[in-house]
Amino acid sequence: MAHRLNLTAGTTVLDVGCGFGGPAKEIAKFVGCKVVGLNINAYQIEKGKEIALAQGIGEDVLELVQGDFLVREMGNEMRYQLMGRAENSVPR
Repeated sequence: MAHRLNLTAGTTVLDVGCGFGGPAKEIAKFVGCKVVGLNINAYQIEKGKEIALAQGIGEDVLELVQGDFLVREMGNEMRYQLMGRAENSVPR
């Protein structure tokens, strides 16, 4: 997916409804770009952070944030070059 979208290290991606952050983590590792994962489930965010840190993936490339995308204030500036949603319900 990351290759087909021509993502580069300078790209910032927002993964809406990221769950445990599986696809976000893989994109960050594969491309080296910054991925922000947003999900309403606090448990999934915390578990996703634990998994990422255990795999050596830091917040410099993967930021998992708990919040509701319907009401979250993302700021006035456009800081994301791509926003997406991928389904993955198994933490890995």
